[in-house]
Amino acid sequence: MDFNQLTQKASRAAAIIMHNNALLLMQRRRRGHTFYVFPGGTVESGETTDQAAVREVREETSVDVQVTQLLYTTRIFDTTSFKDHFFYTCSYIAGTPHLPQNSIEWQRMHSEDNYYNPLWVPIELLGSTLIYPLEIRDLLINDIRKGFCTTAKNMTLYASRLRQK
Repeated sequence: MDFNQLTQKASRAAAIIMHNNALLLMQRRRRGHTFYVFPGGTVESGETTDQAAVREVREETSVDVQVTQLLYTTRIFDTTSFKDHFFYTCSYIAGTPHLPQNSIEWQRMHSEDNYYNPLWVPIELLGSTLIYPLEIRDLLINDIRKGFCTTAKNMTLYASRLRQK
């Protein structure tokens, strides 16, 4: 792979929000496959990655949060490009998770084979919950058990090698 020839895609920011022994996740169903992801999305022009994480959580879940720490960064390579992902721990401020009707996800859910549902998942169920990327889920489970570092953990991943189960 010639890394000099790869195109950089827009970065993605995601939030890890724990509250009352549960983690806020987006339940997804696509083509009959149910899985979960951390709320988040593309960093827009003129926006920092932590600002994007807060905005995306609000847009996708109707929940207000505040960033507390950059926890993980990943660079994911595929055959022609790479994308940087930023995972922030966030403090829950207020709100009941629900998908706003004006969200992009709401529109996609009603036009394609897509389903989106923000919900709290008990922390004790994380190990048996299909959360993508699984590599980040596993780091999070380990950090919950052993304690979080004060500096972000950095990973390089390859799309073709990402675990699916």
